[in-house]
Amino acid sequence: MFSVDEVLKDSLTGQVQEGWNVAKVVDVLQRTSKAGNQYVQITMETGRGKVWERLNLAHNSENVREIAQRTLANLCLGCGLRSLRDPMQPNELMFKEVEIFIERDSEGFFKVKQYRALAPAPGQTDANAGGASTVIADDDIPF
Repeated sequence: MFSVDEVLKDSLTGQVQEGWNVAKVVDVLQRTSKAGNQYVQITMETGRGKVWERLNLAHNSENVREIAQRTLANLCLGCGLRSLRDPMQPNELMFKEVEIFIERDSEGFFKVKQYRALAPAPGQTDANAGGASTVIADDDIPF
């Protein structure tokens, strides 16, 4: 049987909403780019689709590495983590929830622009929830 919903569940077109979304980290992979640089790909699932973050933590360019480190730090704070054992294998992020702010870039692709901790449920207190959001700097570096 062919199910349209099953086919389109991983598609971003018309699925992911711009603005603030609750997301869960569902996959963390270490990969190698065509140029031979290792990076970490983090898959986050919202209620309406998936978004990916590629972190070039082992890139030759110091500027690229710094951007990736800041992005990873912002994601960690949003997930309530203060440290990771290995940034190239940040498995501590698995199944953590975070709020993400999504915008379309100039090419029409969805891009995570900010991370923040989830607000606590009514009556719940959590020192990490409802924290300040962190902005991810724009850059001209193609990934």
